[in-house]
Amino acid sequence: RVLREVVDVAAMLAPPGLSVFLERPPHAVSVLGDTGRISTVVSNLLDNAIKYSPNGGTVRVRLSAEESAAVIAITDTGLGIAEDDIPRLFTRFGRIVTSDNSHIAGTGLGLHLSRELAHLMAGDITVQSMLGAGSTFELRLPLLDSPARD
Repeated sequence: RVLREVVDVAAMLAPPGLSVFLERPPHAVSVLGDTGRISTVVSNLLDNAIKYSPNGGTVRVRLSAEESAAVIAITDTGLGIAEDDIPRLFTRFGRIVTSDNSHIAGTGLGLHLSRELAHLMAGDITVQSMLGAGSTFELRLPLLDSPARD
C-alpha cells in the first residue's frame, strides 16, 4: 500500500516523456519497518531516478520478496553513475557533479539520509549503475514474518 501511494505521486509529478511503473507480486509483502520512513526513502530514490533521467525514459519500481527480505528495486534509464563515483554516493554531501548533471539541483544528503533510515529499520540500500545507461537502487528491508528474526 505504501509503495503504491508513493509511486502514484511520483508518476503524477514525472515530466512528460518519463513513465513510472510499479511491478509487484500478486501477494502482499509485509515488512518490519516504519511506514513514514519507508515512504521517505522510496520517495527520495524515486525523486533521484526522475531527476537524473532528464531525457525521459522509464522508471520501474519492482517489489519482490526473498527468503528474509523485501526488495524494492528502482531502475531508471537515466544518466547513470561512473563506477569510480559509486563509493561516494552514500556519504554526507557526496553528490557527484558532472557536465551532464550540473544543472540538477541537490545537496548530496538524500542518499546518505535514506541509507541511514534504511539502517534504522535493519535494512540497507545498494546501487548498480553504468554511466550513460541508468541505475538500479535496491532497498532491502526485513520481512515481517522473516525466519531470520526468530
